[in-house]
Amino acid sequence: MLNPRAIGKGTALATGFGQSSGDAIIIFDSAGSHNPRDIGLMLVILREGLACRAWRTQWGGLR
Repeated sequence: MLNPRAIGKGTALATGFGQSSGDAIIIFDSAGSHNPRDIGLMLVILREGLACRAWRTQWGGLR
């Protein structure tokens, strides 16, 4: 999905949430602090009920 103009991060997220489907939404920032390889592990943690949210920091480690 592309917006033709800058609408701000909050509005962009709300637009994306409104048009999404599925059981999980993964959000990455543009700073490169997230590793796409962690998505699978994040989903396992969430599906197993081990956490209600999961994230990885640029300083290492899944939290």
